[in-house]
Amino acid sequence: MVLRKRAATMQDVATRAGVSQATVSFVLNGVATARVSEQTRQRVVKAARALGYKRSKRTRSDARLGSMIAMVIDEVDASPFAAPFIAGAREAAWEHQSLVATVTTRSHEPMERATIEAVLGIPVIGIIYASLLTREVCLPNFGADVPVVLLNCYEAEDRYCSVLLDDLSGTRAVTGALIADGHTAIGYLAGEDWLDAGRDRLLGYYSALQAAGLPVHPQYIQRLGSSFEGAIEGTRALMAMSTPPTAVACFNDRMAVGALQAAREMKVRVPHDLSIVGFDNDSFSSKLFPNGLTTVELPHENMARTAVQRIFQLRKKKLKPTQTLLPCPVVKRGSISPLRAAAREYESRK
Repeated sequence: MVLRKRAATMQDVATRAGVSQATVSFVLNGVATARVSEQTRQRVVKAARALGYKRSKRTRSDARLGSMIAMVIDEVDASPFAAPFIAGAREAAWEHQSLVATVTTRSHEPMERATIEAVLGIPVIGIIYASLLTREVCLPNFGADVPVVLLNCYEAEDRYCSVLLDDLSGTRAVTGALIADGHTAIGYLAGEDWLDAGRDRLLGYYSALQAAGLPVHPQYIQRLGSSFEGAIEGTRALMAMSTPPTAVACFNDRMAVGALQAAREMKVRVPHDLSIVGFDNDSFSSKLFPNGLTTVELPHENMARTAVQRIFQLRKKKLKPTQTLLPCPVVKRGSISPLRAAAREYESRK
Protein backbone atom coordinates (compact mmCIF):
# COMPACT_ATOMS: atom_id res chain seq x y z
CA MET A 1 0.00 0.00 0.00
CA VAL A 2 1.32 3.42 -0.94
CA LEU A 3 0.76 6.10 1.67
CA ARG A 4 -0.01 9.55 0.29
CA LYS A 5 2.12 12.30 1.76
CA ARG A 6 0.14 14.81 3.82
CA ALA A 7 -0.14 18.17 2.14
CA ALA A 8 1.76 20.93 3.91
CA THR A 9 -0.40 23.38 5.83
CA MET A 10 0.04 27.05 6.57
CA GLN A 11 0.92 26.12 10.14
CA ASP A 12 3.69 23.88 8.83
CA VAL A 13 5.12 26.83 6.90
CA ALA A 14 4.86 29.04 10.00
CA THR A 15 6.70 26.49 12.14
CA ARG A 16 9.51 26.06 9.60
CA ALA A 17 9.91 29.80 9.07
CA GLY A 18 9.68 30.58 12.79
CA VAL A 19 6.81 33.07 12.39
CA SER A 20 3.12 33.23 13.23
CA GLN A 21 0.45 31.71 11.03
CA ALA A 22 -0.92 35.21 10.50
CA THR A 23 2.41 36.36 9.06
CA VAL A 24 2.41 33.41 6.65
CA SER A 25 -1.09 34.35 5.52
CA PHE A 26 -0.11 37.98 4.97
CA VAL A 27 2.91 36.98 2.88
CA LEU A 28 1.35 34.23 0.79
CA ASN A 29 -1.86 36.17 0.18
CA GLY A 30 0.07 39.29 -0.79
CA VAL A 31 -1.46 41.63 1.78
CA ALA A 32 0.29 44.86 0.89
CA THR A 33 -0.61 46.71 4.10
CA ALA A 34 0.89 44.07 6.40
CA ARG A 35 4.02 45.14 8.30
CA VAL A 36 6.34 42.29 7.34
CA SER A 37 10.05 42.85 6.69
CA GLU A 38 11.60 41.72 3.43
CA GLN A 39 13.83 39.31 5.34
CA THR A 40 10.80 37.68 7.00
CA ARG A 41 8.91 37.58 3.72
CA GLN A 42 11.78 35.77 2.03
CA ARG A 43 11.99 33.30 4.90
CA VAL A 44 8.29 32.49 4.58
CA VAL A 45 8.51 32.06 0.80
CA LYS A 46 11.57 29.82 1.14
CA ALA A 47 9.81 27.64 3.77
CA ALA A 48 6.68 27.35 1.62
CA ARG A 49 8.72 26.24 -1.38
CA ALA A 50 10.72 23.73 0.65
CA LEU A 51 7.54 22.15 1.99
CA GLY A 52 5.74 22.26 -1.35
CA TYR A 53 2.94 24.30 0.20
CA LYS A 54 0.05 25.12 -2.15
CA ARG A 55 -2.90 27.34 -1.37
CA SER A 56 -6.27 25.64 -1.73
CA LYS A 57 -8.73 26.67 -4.43
CA ARG A 58 -11.02 27.99 -1.72
CA THR A 59 -8.26 30.22 -0.39
CA ARG A 60 -7.50 31.62 -3.84
CA SER A 61 -11.19 32.26 -4.48
CA ASP A 62 -11.64 34.07 -1.16
CA ALA A 63 -8.53 36.16 -1.79
CA ARG A 64 -9.83 37.19 -5.20
CA LEU A 65 -13.19 38.30 -3.81
CA GLY A 66 -11.78 39.95 -0.68
CA SER A 67 -10.50 38.54 2.59
CA MET A 68 -12.02 40.80 5.25
CA ILE A 69 -15.16 40.41 7.38
CA ALA A 70 -16.33 43.55 9.16
CA MET A 71 -17.74 43.22 12.68
CA VAL A 72 -19.77 46.27 13.68
CA ILE A 73 -20.30 46.11 17.44
CA ASP A 74 -21.96 48.58 19.78
CA GLU A 75 -19.37 48.36 22.57
CA VAL A 76 -16.20 46.50 23.52
CA ASP A 77 -15.11 47.83 26.92
CA ALA A 78 -18.34 47.75 28.94
CA SER A 79 -18.71 43.98 29.13
CA PRO A 80 -16.55 40.84 29.31
CA PHE A 81 -18.65 39.36 26.51
CA ALA A 82 -17.07 41.41 23.71
CA ALA A 83 -13.75 39.56 23.84
CA PRO A 84 -15.26 36.10 23.16
CA PHE A 85 -17.26 37.57 20.26
CA ILE A 86 -14.12 38.99 18.66
CA ALA A 87 -12.00 35.91 19.36
CA GLY A 88 -14.60 33.47 18.02
CA ALA A 89 -15.15 35.47 14.84
CA ARG A 90 -11.43 35.91 14.27
CA GLU A 91 -10.67 32.20 14.65
CA ALA A 92 -13.56 31.05 12.47
CA ALA A 93 -12.65 33.55 9.75
CA TRP A 94 -9.04 32.42 9.86
CA GLU A 95 -10.16 28.88 8.99
CA HIS A 96 -11.34 30.40 5.70
CA GLN A 97 -8.09 32.38 5.34
CA SER A 98 -9.97 35.59 6.11
CA LEU A 99 -9.55 38.31 8.70
CA VAL A 100 -11.95 40.26 10.90
CA ALA A 101 -11.93 44.03 11.29
CA THR A 102 -13.83 45.25 14.36
CA VAL A 103 -15.37 48.71 14.58
CA THR A 104 -17.42 50.08 17.49
CA THR A 105 -20.30 52.55 17.40
CA ARG A 106 -21.21 53.00 21.11
CA SER A 107 -24.86 52.84 19.97
CA HIS A 108 -24.45 56.39 18.65
CA GLU A 109 -26.79 56.61 15.63
CA PRO A 110 -24.82 59.15 13.53
CA MET A 111 -21.60 57.23 14.22
CA GLU A 112 -23.31 53.96 13.34
CA ARG A 113 -24.61 55.30 10.01
CA ALA A 114 -21.18 56.66 9.14
CA THR A 115 -19.54 53.38 10.14
CA ILE A 116 -21.87 51.27 8.02
CA GLU A 117 -21.42 53.57 5.02
CA ALA A 118 -17.65 53.30 5.41
CA VAL A 119 -17.79 49.51 5.70
CA LEU A 120 -19.92 49.23 2.58
CA GLY A 121 -17.35 51.31 0.74
CA ILE A 122 -14.51 48.81 1.21
CA PRO A 123 -14.17 45.27 -0.21
CA VAL A 124 -15.51 43.05 2.58
CA ILE A 125 -16.89 39.54 2.11
CA GLY A 126 -19.48 39.96 4.85
CA ILE A 127 -20.71 42.08 7.76
CA ILE A 128 -21.49 40.89 11.29
CA TYR A 129 -23.64 43.38 13.20
CA ALA A 130 -23.22 42.57 16.91
CA SER A 131 -24.87 43.76 20.12
CA LEU A 132 -23.70 43.01 23.65
CA LEU A 133 -27.29 43.05 24.90
CA THR A 134 -29.76 40.71 23.25
CA ARG A 135 -32.22 43.09 21.62
CA GLU A 136 -34.29 43.98 18.60
CA VAL A 137 -32.54 46.35 16.21
CA CYS A 138 -33.67 48.52 13.32
CA LEU A 139 -31.02 48.58 10.61
CA PRO A 140 -30.60 50.32 7.28
CA ASN A 141 -30.70 48.34 4.05
CA PHE A 142 -27.22 46.93 3.52
CA GLY A 143 -28.07 45.97 -0.05
CA ALA A 144 -27.85 42.57 -1.71
CA ASP A 145 -24.15 42.65 -2.58
CA VAL A 146 -22.72 41.68 0.80
CA PRO A 147 -23.91 38.98 3.27
CA VAL A 148 -25.05 40.35 6.64
CA VAL A 149 -25.49 38.34 9.87
CA LEU A 150 -26.86 39.72 13.14
CA LEU A 151 -25.06 38.55 16.28
CA ASN A 152 -26.95 38.59 19.60
CA CYS A 153 -29.66 40.79 18.06
CA TYR A 154 -32.52 40.45 15.60
CA GLU A 155 -34.84 42.39 13.31
CA ALA A 156 -38.63 42.26 13.32
CA GLU A 157 -38.61 41.95 9.52
CA ASP A 158 -36.23 38.95 9.47
CA ARG A 159 -34.27 40.30 6.50
CA TYR A 160 -31.00 38.89 7.78
CA CYS A 161 -29.71 35.75 9.48
CA SER A 162 -29.34 36.12 13.23
CA VAL A 163 -27.49 34.13 15.89
CA LEU A 164 -28.87 34.34 19.42
CA LEU A 165 -28.56 32.80 22.87
CA ASP A 166 -31.32 30.44 23.99
CA ASP A 167 -31.74 32.11 27.38
CA LEU A 168 -35.09 30.42 27.98
CA SER A 169 -33.73 26.89 27.66
CA GLY A 170 -30.71 27.81 29.80
CA THR A 171 -32.81 28.86 32.79
CA ARG A 172 -35.15 25.93 32.22
CA ALA A 173 -32.16 23.57 32.36
CA VAL A 174 -30.56 25.04 35.48
CA THR A 175 -33.93 25.19 37.29
CA GLY A 176 -34.46 21.62 36.14
CA ALA A 177 -31.17 20.68 37.81
CA LEU A 178 -32.58 21.96 41.10
CA ILE A 179 -35.78 20.02 40.56
CA ALA A 180 -33.78 16.87 39.78
CA ASP A 181 -32.11 17.28 43.18
CA GLY A 182 -35.52 17.16 44.83
CA HIS A 183 -36.21 20.87 45.26
CA THR A 184 -39.84 21.89 44.79
CA ALA A 185 -39.82 25.28 46.56
CA ILE A 186 -37.58 27.32 44.27
CA GLY A 187 -37.27 31.10 44.43
CA TYR A 188 -36.24 33.30 41.52
CA LEU A 189 -34.35 36.61 41.57
CA ALA A 190 -35.51 38.16 38.30
CA GLY A 191 -33.80 40.59 35.95
CA GLU A 192 -35.39 43.68 34.47
CA ASP A 193 -38.45 43.10 32.29
CA TRP A 194 -37.20 45.53 29.65
CA LEU A 195 -34.33 43.17 28.89
CA ASP A 196 -34.98 40.39 26.38
CA ALA A 197 -32.85 38.13 28.58
CA GLY A 198 -34.84 39.19 31.64
CA ARG A 199 -38.10 38.10 30.06
CA ASP A 200 -36.75 34.90 28.48
CA ARG A 201 -34.96 33.65 31.59
CA LEU A 202 -38.07 34.18 33.70
CA LEU A 203 -40.05 32.19 31.13
CA GLY A 204 -37.45 29.45 31.42
CA TYR A 205 -38.03 29.32 35.18
CA TYR A 206 -41.79 29.07 34.62
CA SER A 207 -41.29 26.39 31.98
CA ALA A 208 -39.16 24.19 34.24
CA LEU A 209 -41.71 24.29 37.06
CA GLN A 210 -44.62 23.61 34.74
CA ALA A 211 -42.81 20.71 33.04
CA ALA A 212 -42.28 19.13 36.46
CA GLY A 213 -45.92 19.66 37.44
CA LEU A 214 -44.97 22.16 40.13
CA PRO A 215 -47.05 25.26 40.90
CA VAL A 216 -45.69 28.75 40.26
CA HIS A 217 -45.82 30.79 43.47
CA PRO A 218 -45.69 34.53 42.67
CA GLN A 219 -44.30 35.29 46.14
CA TYR A 220 -41.19 33.26 45.28
CA ILE A 221 -40.33 35.66 42.46
CA GLN A 222 -38.42 38.78 43.51
CA ARG A 223 -38.23 41.67 41.01
CA LEU A 224 -35.72 44.06 42.55
CA GLY A 225 -33.36 44.52 39.61
CA SER A 226 -30.28 42.64 38.49
CA SER A 227 -27.88 44.23 40.98
CA PHE A 228 -25.88 42.82 43.87
CA GLU A 229 -27.88 44.95 46.32
CA GLY A 230 -31.21 43.93 44.80
CA ALA A 231 -30.26 40.27 45.13
CA ILE A 232 -29.41 40.73 48.83
CA GLU A 233 -32.77 42.35 49.47
CA GLY A 234 -34.62 39.73 47.43
CA THR A 235 -32.95 36.82 49.20
CA ARG A 236 -33.70 38.32 52.60
CA ALA A 237 -37.37 38.60 51.61
CA LEU A 238 -37.46 34.99 50.40
CA MET A 239 -35.81 33.56 53.50
CA ALA A 240 -38.07 35.59 55.81
CA MET A 241 -41.18 33.84 54.47
CA SER A 242 -43.07 31.41 56.67
CA THR A 243 -42.13 28.68 54.18
CA PRO A 244 -38.89 29.83 52.56
CA PRO A 245 -37.57 28.21 49.39
CA THR A 246 -34.89 25.55 49.59
CA ALA A 247 -33.27 26.80 46.37
CA VAL A 248 -32.89 30.11 44.55
CA ALA A 249 -32.24 30.64 40.85
CA CYS A 250 -30.72 34.00 39.89
CA PHE A 251 -30.90 36.03 36.68
CA ASN A 252 -27.10 36.35 36.63
CA ASP A 253 -23.99 35.43 38.60
CA ARG A 254 -23.68 38.89 40.16
CA MET A 255 -27.07 38.35 41.77
CA ALA A 256 -25.96 34.91 42.96
CA VAL A 257 -23.13 36.65 44.85
CA GLY A 258 -25.73 38.89 46.47
CA ALA A 259 -27.81 35.83 47.39
CA LEU A 260 -24.74 34.23 48.97
CA GLN A 261 -24.04 37.40 50.97
CA ALA A 262 -27.60 37.50 52.29
CA ALA A 263 -27.44 33.80 53.19
CA ARG A 264 -24.25 34.37 55.19
CA GLU A 265 -25.80 37.28 57.03
CA MET A 266 -28.83 35.14 57.94
CA LYS A 267 -26.69 32.11 58.87
CA VAL A 268 -28.23 30.07 56.06
CA ARG A 269 -25.77 27.41 54.93
CA VAL A 270 -25.12 26.99 51.20
CA PRO A 271 -25.81 24.41 49.87
CA HIS A 272 -26.94 22.52 52.99
CA ASP A 273 -29.88 24.81 53.77
CA LEU A 274 -30.16 26.64 50.47
CA SER A 275 -29.01 25.80 46.95
CA ILE A 276 -28.13 28.76 44.71
CA VAL A 277 -27.64 28.91 40.94
CA GLY A 278 -26.61 31.77 38.67
CA PHE A 279 -26.40 32.50 34.95
CA ASP A 280 -23.49 33.71 32.73
CA ASN A 281 -20.58 31.64 34.11
CA ASP A 282 -18.60 34.78 34.87
CA SER A 283 -14.89 34.30 35.52
CA PHE A 284 -15.37 34.52 39.28
CA SER A 285 -18.15 31.89 39.45
CA SER A 286 -15.77 28.93 39.77
CA LYS A 287 -14.19 30.58 42.83
CA LEU A 288 -17.41 31.22 44.77
CA PHE A 289 -18.56 28.97 47.60
CA PRO A 290 -16.32 26.15 48.74
CA ASN A 291 -16.71 24.39 45.40
CA GLY A 292 -17.92 27.05 42.97
CA LEU A 293 -21.26 28.36 41.69
CA THR A 294 -23.58 26.25 39.57
CA THR A 295 -24.43 28.45 36.63
CA VAL A 296 -25.15 28.57 32.90
CA GLU A 297 -22.52 29.01 30.21
CA LEU A 298 -22.99 31.73 27.61
CA PRO A 299 -21.51 30.38 24.35
CA HIS A 300 -20.43 33.78 23.01
CA GLU A 301 -17.38 32.46 21.18
CA ASN A 302 -19.43 29.75 19.50
CA MET A 303 -22.06 32.33 18.57
CA ALA A 304 -19.46 34.40 16.75
CA ARG A 305 -18.07 31.33 15.02
CA THR A 306 -21.58 30.45 13.88
CA ALA A 307 -22.08 33.98 12.55
CA VAL A 308 -18.92 33.65 10.43
CA GLN A 309 -20.11 30.29 9.13
CA ARG A 310 -23.39 31.90 8.11
CA ILE A 311 -21.44 34.55 6.18
CA PHE A 312 -19.77 31.88 4.04
CA GLN A 313 -23.02 29.94 3.61
CA LEU A 314 -24.72 33.10 2.40
CA ARG A 315 -21.84 33.75 0.00
CA LYS A 316 -22.49 30.34 -1.55
CA LYS A 317 -26.25 31.06 -1.71
CA LYS A 318 -26.87 28.02 0.50
CA LEU A 319 -28.84 29.76 3.20
CA LYS A 320 -31.98 31.86 3.51
CA PRO A 321 -32.51 34.36 6.36
CA THR A 322 -32.92 32.24 9.46
CA GLN A 323 -32.65 32.62 13.23
CA THR A 324 -30.26 30.32 15.10
CA LEU A 325 -30.64 29.79 18.86
CA LEU A 326 -27.55 28.34 20.52
CA PRO A 327 -28.04 26.30 23.73
CA CYS A 328 -26.64 27.53 27.04
CA PRO A 329 -25.30 24.49 28.93
CA VAL A 330 -25.42 24.12 32.70
CA VAL A 331 -22.09 24.14 34.55
CA LYS A 332 -22.74 22.19 37.74
CA ARG A 333 -20.59 23.02 40.76
CA GLY A 334 -20.85 22.91 44.53
CA SER A 335 -23.55 25.52 45.23
CA ILE A 336 -26.40 23.02 44.90
CA SER A 337 -27.08 19.74 46.62
CA PRO A 338 -29.96 17.26 46.89
CA LEU A 339 -32.79 18.35 49.15
CA ARG A 340 -32.28 17.13 52.69
CA ALA A 341 -34.52 17.09 55.71
CA ALA A 342 -31.79 19.26 57.21
CA ALA A 343 -32.81 22.00 54.80
CA ARG A 344 -35.73 22.71 57.11
CA GLU A 345 -33.44 23.06 60.14
CA TYR A 346 -33.20 26.73 59.29
CA GLU A 347 -36.71 27.21 60.51
CA SER A 348 -35.83 25.86 63.96
CA ARG A 349 -32.84 28.19 64.20
CA LYS A 350 -34.72 31.38 63.30
